[in-house]
Amino acid sequence: MAGPPPKSLANPRVAMWGLAFALAVGAILRLWHLPSNSLYLDEAFVFEAARMPVASMLGFLADHDAHPPLFYLMTHAAVVTLGWPPTWYRFLTAPFGLMTIVCTWAIARRTFGDVAAAAAAIVVATEPTLILFDRLYRMYALLTALSAASFWLMLCALAADGARRRWLWLCYAIVVVVIVQLQYLGFIVIASQGCYALFDVRRRWPVIASGAAALLALTPWWWIIVRQWPQAGFAGGQAPGSPWTLSRDVLGYGIPVDWYYRTVAYDWPFTAAVAAIVVAAIWLGRGGIVGLYVVPLTIQAVATTLFHRNLLYGRYLIYLIPGFALACGAVTAALVSSKARVAGVVVLAGVLALNGVADTNLLLDKFYQLSDWNTVETLLSSHERRTDAIVFDQIYSYLVLRSSPFVAGHEIRGPQSPSDIGPVLNWIDERPAQRVWYVENQRFYSDPGGDVKKHLDATRPRISQWLEPRADPSNIVYVALYGPERRSR
Repeated sequence: MAGPPPKSLANPRVAMWGLAFALAVGAILRLWHLPSNSLYLDEAFVFEAARMPVASMLGFLADHDAHPPLFYLMTHAAVVTLGWPPTWYRFLTAPFGLMTIVCTWAIARRTFGDVAAAAAAIVVATEPTLILFDRLYRMYALLTALSAASFWLMLCALAADGARRRWLWLCYAIVVVVIVQLQYLGFIVIASQGCYALFDVRRRWPVIASGAAALLALTPWWWIIVRQWPQAGFAGGQAPGSPWTLSRDVLGYGIPVDWYYRTVAYDWPFTAAVAAIVVAAIWLGRGGIVGLYVVPLTIQAVATTLFHRNLLYGRYLIYLIPGFALACGAVTAALVSSKARVAGVVVLAGVLALNGVADTNLLLDKFYQLSDWNTVETLLSSHERRTDAIVFDQIYSYLVLRSSPFVAGHEIRGPQSPSDIGPVLNWIDERPAQRVWYVENQRFYSDPGGDVKKHLDATRPRISQWLEPRADPSNIVYVALYGPERRSR
């Protein structure tokens, strides 16, 4: 790790005001109208599992999910105890975004100084992709915050003595045990820290011991892990996408689509700028904490090659975003303390300007938001008949609307995987006199060829259709109403 920051960068007032400003802005961006948006598909899946009895839930997760059970067990307890409307549970996870800000600030201050701490805190507070996932009731906000906490606790413990050192190592051990229980990506966090510990085992052995305890704590779930392995890691496909779009996928949610769809001159400079900031911070810190944050990225790249499962997928890298914020803080502080102080201001202002544009789109422009299932529900309620059948392509979309009075009571089908398409088509043909609603979202998982819609178009008249456009294809919703089967058939 790098030594203490230069005294020229010591400015406690800047650090404290920077943290206060970052927390205030971060809280507004994460909590503003938090429960007003409809459930996201993955959130609906969480609540579907959490409402089951525990034994049934564990079996369901073993066959239909690729995450450890702790988050679902916590949700089960919360649902049973609180009984809130589903979107209100976001208030339980969103505050972890504030914990991420504090931990990032504390790491930056310890390693790069007060100015770096203020800059890093403001960058991570406004980072749009992190805001998106902090506003969802999923385990990613917890994973990001606890990963940052583990790095901070490790740094503090290595620098402490006596009873304080022992307490810090105990807290570190608890955090890493919880991390792997929340998300299997936690394995990569403790593996990265374990590699770091191997360079000085005599001082850093608690890192290795804590990692071993974390793995041992997963023993009760081994039967789940064995059943989950064949289906794990395929959300992003089998091969990584373009390396030039990876930085935008991770750091640039909400960036205007015109900037990268209508020109080839955005992704390359953006990627080059991100790489330059990270490399410069690694050099400034002699490897240090920014280098440690890069190690998981390297491990995931190697694992993608070895296992043919895309771990370089945007959501799988969210927990590394504080590392980029630390890099921004380090570079800003180094430049501001030199004769190139104007360049330091430009770097920080540029990052914050991009974040500001993306945050505005994310919070105020529906085109950059997640699917609006409330609008879909309104559409169905305005035109549905009790005899209508509904096809969800893919079927998990149904989980978002299953409690709606305008969906409950209808006959429902939809493919969960391509192997389900044949039975779904037969089910449609068995109802020649009924109208059929077709609701499409993320069909590239279950119906990559669009066979269900092609079959409906070939056999039934389309009465009406509606499209909910989105910048991210996974958030596009298409709804069509088909009449009874054509008589000629």
